[in-house]
Amino acid sequence: LEGIFASVIGGPLVGVLAERCFDYELPPAGSTVAQMSGAFRERNARALGESLFALTIVPWVICLLLYSLVHLTFVADVRRAKQADARAAAQHKANNR
Repeated sequence: LEGIFASVIGGPLVGVLAERCFDYELPPAGSTVAQMSGAFRERNARALGESLFALTIVPWVICLLLYSLVHLTFVADVRRAKQADARAAAQHKANNR
């Protein structure tokens, strides 16, 4: 699911972000890369790189923040899991008598 989402949404989103936020400029119609100035190509490459970086780092930072919250519930979750296991074992023992 993650790969499908990245393939379908990621590529176009990099382009949109590069154009709207990082000053990517479309080349004139019918021009080739060889006809573009070095500064033009460099600016567009930088815009694409910054857009790709932003669309990579932002989701990872969100994941880091959300996964770091797990330590707040981990001890209680382990305790509840052990209690549930103990109850299930006791019930299994009672049913097998």
